Amino acid sequence: MYKDRHERQLQFLCWILVAIPVVSAGIACLANPCLHGICIDDINSTFACYCIDGYTGVQCQTNWDECWSNPCQNGGVCIDGVATYNCSCPDGFIGDNCETNFNECESNPCRNNGTCIDMTNEYICHCIPGFSGEHCELDVAVCNSTEEERCYNGGECIEGLGFKFYCKCSAGWAGTKCEEQIDECQSDPCKNGGICIDVHADYMCACAYGFTGKDCEVQIEFCDEDSCSNNALCVVEDGVRICYCVPDYHGERCELQYDECLLGPRCMNGGTCIDGVDNFTCSCPPRLTGALCECFILDDESYDCEYVSPTLYPVYNGTIVFSTTYSESTTTGSITTIDFTKYNMSTDTGTSEVIPETSTFKTSSDPLTVITSVAITTEKSSTNTEISTTTNISKIDEPNITTMCHCLFNYGGRFCEEEIIIKSAAFDGNSFISHQVRNSTSIAIQFNAKTLITDGQIMHVDIVKGSYMKLFMNFGLLKFEFSCGYQTMLLSELKTYVNKGYLMKIETSYNIVNGEKRDIFRDAFDAAAVTECSSLSCLSSPCLNGGTCSDRGDSYACSCANGWIGNHCNQSVCDHNPCQSGGSCIPHPGSGFLCLCPYGKHGIFCEYNVEITRPSLSPISTGLSTYVMYPLSSAAINSDRFDLRLRFQTADMDQIALLAYVGQSGRHDSKSQHIALTFVKGYIMLTWNMGSGPRRLFTSRALGARRGGHVVRVWRRGRSAGLVVDGRFNVTGNAPAGRSNMTLLPYIYIGGHPSKDFRDLPHDIPLHSGWRGCVWEVAGQAVGAGAVGGRGVGQCGVAQCTAKCICNEGWFGATCAAVHSPCDSSRSQCKGACVITIDDAQCDCPYGRTGINCDQDLVPIDMLFTGTRSYLTLHPRSISSVSLSLEAEIKPMKERGLVIFVKTPHFYTALSLQGGLLEYRWTDHLSGLTSLVRSGVVVSMSQWHNVKAGRYGNRLYVWVDGALSTEPMLAHAYPHTASDASIVIGGAKDLSTLPFDVMSGPPESYSGCLRNFQVNNILLPLEKQNIQDINVTIPQFDGEALLSVSRAPSARSGQRLSSAASTPSRVSLNFTTAEPNGLLLWINMGNDYLGLGLENGYIKLTWSLNCNNSSKQQNTRDYLAIPPKLISSLVQAGFMANGEWHTIVLIFKKHITVTVDQKSYIEEQCYNDLDNEDTDLYIGGIVNEDIEAKKMFPFNFRGCIDKISTKEGTILTNYTEVYTENIQSCQLFPTA
Repeated sequence: MYKDRHERQLQFLCWILVAIPVVSAGIACLANPCLHGICIDDINSTFACYCIDGYTGVQCQTNWDECWSNPCQNGGVCIDGVATYNCSCPDGFIGDNCETNFNECESNPCRNNGTCIDMTNEYICHCIPGFSGEHCELDVAVCNSTEEERCYNGGECIEGLGFKFYCKCSAGWAGTKCEEQIDECQSDPCKNGGICIDVHADYMCACAYGFTGKDCEVQIEFCDEDSCSNNALCVVEDGVRICYCVPDYHGERCELQYDECLLGPRCMNGGTCIDGVDNFTCSCPPRLTGALCECFILDDESYDCEYVSPTLYPVYNGTIVFSTTYSESTTTGSITTIDFTKYNMSTDTGTSEVIPETSTFKTSSDPLTVITSVAITTEKSSTNTEISTTTNISKIDEPNITTMCHCLFNYGGRFCEEEIIIKSAAFDGNSFISHQVRNSTSIAIQFNAKTLITDGQIMHVDIVKGSYMKLFMNFGLLKFEFSCGYQTMLLSELKTYVNKGYLMKIETSYNIVNGEKRDIFRDAFDAAAVTECSSLSCLSSPCLNGGTCSDRGDSYACSCANGWIGNHCNQSVCDHNPCQSGGSCIPHPGSGFLCLCPYGKHGIFCEYNVEITRPSLSPISTGLSTYVMYPLSSAAINSDRFDLRLRFQTADMDQIALLAYVGQSGRHDSKSQHIALTFVKGYIMLTWNMGSGPRRLFTSRALGARRGGHVVRVWRRGRSAGLVVDGRFNVTGNAPAGRSNMTLLPYIYIGGHPSKDFRDLPHDIPLHSGWRGCVWEVAGQAVGAGAVGGRGVGQCGVAQCTAKCICNEGWFGATCAAVHSPCDSSRSQCKGACVITIDDAQCDCPYGRTGINCDQDLVPIDMLFTGTRSYLTLHPRSISSVSLSLEAEIKPMKERGLVIFVKTPHFYTALSLQGGLLEYRWTDHLSGLTSLVRSGVVVSMSQWHNVKAGRYGNRLYVWVDGALSTEPMLAHAYPHTASDASIVIGGAKDLSTLPFDVMSGPPESYSGCLRNFQVNNILLPLEKQNIQDINVTIPQFDGEALLSVSRAPSARSGQRLSSAASTPSRVSLNFTTAEPNGLLLWINMGNDYLGLGLENGYIKLTWSLNCNNSSKQQNTRDYLAIPPKLISSLVQAGFMANGEWHTIVLIFKKHITVTVDQKSYIEEQCYNDLDNEDTDLYIGGIVNEDIEAKKMFPFNFRGCIDKISTKEGTILTNYTEVYTENIQSCQLFPTA
């Protein structure tokens, strides 16, 4: 037992000895110094704390602030935790860092197929037509929503679902909008051969002979014995004989005739009344005319219809046949008379002679047939009737007064002494020729004719009363109609079109042939406005819009009036907009067009800049106003507050005009939200609509003219709004509203609106015109910044002279300086689109053509855009609003221009250059908000760059040579896919049609090259199947081609790059090739020459010049001539035939310097007189007779050459201005 206790004591002692060093080393951690961590003892009686996540410090006493990096985005508040943080996000944002804009549209809050647009912390429902309300829950009453007529022709509008409605048509009408008239004759109600005539909501039956009744169902019983007189119809009705009289007769048996001349005074000034059938006519004395002879014919052939004859006219005995013409639309007619006051006359019983010096005119009492040949016209033909009268006449002496001779149709001259001879008569639509032939049992007429007109009367022949024959054209077909008095027949067996301008022989006959031959004009009885037929071309009036037609053999040429071009003067110069900087072209009298310049531009073509500090506005053309645009601040776009202040001044206090307007997109109706400030004859009117109907306020009194102008302030708080003028006239009111916010487009229009006649604005605003006066100091909470756009704006206080010239007759052009229209088709050789310029005109070429007159073929590969109306349009493609990628290689020449423009019904997007930076814009149509991103690097000019731009999700990006820039979008629209999106590269056909915010400032065409264009990673070859128009390109040399800047262009002379009289001191060019040998440049100066080319892939320079390199005579030209020195050397600039573009600059003044790719390799002294009088400069090749060049460079160049220059600062771009042989479009990767 003792032994066991001893062993236990020894064990205890051993444990104590082991624990002594441990205890001594762990004393430091016994106090638990680490507050938020684990304590580790050190061997030196110290400790170390290992902190848990979220704490730091020696004793883990400090909570680490995870909010130090401000991780919360979009205004979120960071709340620090232990090893973590939480973001308290503002309304509308979610995510760990509030980085995600919560899409309020996920719950699909919009009803009735409305489109939800996600905004910041809210959403907007864009309703389809027929629905309204915050969630499109209201079915709009469309029948009475506007003043528009829904159902036509008295139909009743019945409401349907949404924007649908139905029409209950009144009697006689059918169709969805009661636009179709019901044909009651479709059921064929007329019996017994009756003809049905459709009338409104009813029908009438023209019964055959012997039948009557509503449906011709009653057979007429004729009298057995005709007891009626004067061709009256005798029928038996209810057993009683009844006589139905013909016109002009009356009485029980139709035995009495009316005489309209007995009903009272009829003809004035001595005119003779002639009774007719239910009417009368007046036979007027000489120099009197009119239906009642009330008008006196003055010497200048004008009429005095207040004339009263002071004396009676003498009478004579004789029988004269008059030709009377009645119109189908009137009951009175006119009589063709002969002016007897010009002649001395003697009379005889039965006949009379009228003697105008040498010719005689006899009248006879024999019955005559009148043949009238009229011009081809669409008017209804007239009927000629013979009238015989017997009057008494005594000899009349010519009065002793100065008179004007009114000649017969076949005489002219002052005294009617010149006979008019016409072999082939031409009719212009107002012409006619009348012939008289004696009546017999047969009439036959034969003539030749040709025409280009489709409809009109050719001939009308009156035979006897009620009997006639007529020849006319209908839709180009020849038709013949004749009547024997009881029945009319229409023949149109000829089904061949005869209006082709070919000569046709026409024969018409009635019974048997007469056989008498007549001259169409000389043997006529009467005629008017007939000329000699030289060509049919001008008779059809092919020149429109005031153009003048000139015959040219079987063809014609049109000389167009100012403002019109084309073969028929049917195209306005505005069809090819000559205005620069996106100016709008409108037709205008005088010069023919007028440029409405964008804000900050002015001039005839908007070619000048103008600084505007105080805008002046004035309507320029009917229906078009001038205006200034200011951006709406973000605080007012979707807000319950609106504040606007402006100052205005005008001298026209009676105008009714728009001062300011802000509204929604699209055409407005009575429910569209908007705010409008208008000026109404001195009163200031405020109109605002919050979606539930408009409210309008007026000032209590009219304003007067004021030197410093008037200041007006407009404000809105929820549905309440008001205005204050000059600190007085405070008026307020409330508008009906379902919500306090207004969703508006982000622009304020001052003084007008872009839409023509303000048709896009609400109809409750009394807009008569745009503002006429000055508007400035535009400010307030609603205004975001300065003016961003406008149209036709000038500087207030400066005399405004609209840049337009009103040309006198015979002068043309923009400045009225040309005697012929620059784009006259008879003179211009332009095969493309002719565009007016300040000096003359330019020819814009379509795809596949080039040259000054677009008369050369072209197959472009690398597109070179000149920047002057140059553009390229691709065929429509499918584009999505969710994801879009645009990619291309560009080589710009200017720091500003529109590179790519894409437009769909829902948005448009554009890539442009702005001061060397690439800018990519995206604008949503519905909200009007524009998102943009700019590149972080500047694009170098005349260098190729790979660029990309597009949208992915809710971000925009632009990429330049590997440098990426992105920005979030301001508006997140509902996803759309457009199957017909338009894509335009380099500009637009008319820059004024582009949206004003397509790029910063006025739109400008891109200048430079573009290739390898891709849309959504799909390469679109810029070939004919994909594009429509292009202007110029880069020339290609195939080994047989050459270019000379010293020779005149082949087949014509034109402007040249430099004079050939002296040797150029500087030549530069760019080239690319894969061929190791070829001539690039050759200058022949007579005895001297200089050549540059490739030999085995290296640059070779050869020259032979009279150089004097003596240092003693460097400063004098009086040295002895030394034989030419031949020098040939290779330039150690590396291998050039590698398919890359290289730049060469050759300078030879006192030194010969060769620079390759911006590095100098050769500098040789040469004091030589370079003023040679005979210099030839060739590019890419040489003519065969130049033996020296062929020795030095046996091969012509094969490849592409660009940027040719013989003078610093100028580059050859139009290769039709110089001499060329076999030049083609540049094919960078030839297939053969």
